[in-house]
Amino acid sequence: MNDYLERWCKGLRELADFAELHEDLFDCAPRVICNVFAHDAGEMAAKARLMGKANKREQGDWYFLERSFGPHSIALNISREKICERVQVGTKRVMKPAPNAPQIEVEEPVYEWSCPDSVLAMSKARDDDA
Repeated sequence: MNDYLERWCKGLRELADFAELHEDLFDCAPRVICNVFAHDAGEMAAKARLMGKANKREQGDWYFLERSFGPHSIALNISREKICERVQVGTKRVMKPAPNAPQIEVEEPVYEWSCPDSVLAMSKARDDDA
């Protein structure tokens, strides 16, 4: 274990001991969320294997796997564009400002993200294609 991670783990243990001794200080529901990141699909799959069982989540531009430890969690994050596919699912008509006119109606594409059911399966499929 590297020095930083050793100090980090020690700090969490010290925090837990402190909380047990000073429970009146904690009148809220504190939680620790540890965000870790992957830079590509292969790294995401490798880290997902290390996490074990985790829940898939998507929010904004992020895709992540989350594993809970009581109220605390680890979130393995990756930019959605690196693991999901942006798919046009239709169009919509919207009003837009136009030069020399108050507004005009235009048709714009509507997109959704299509993300893999399994990061590990997606990674294996990409490995098989190579």
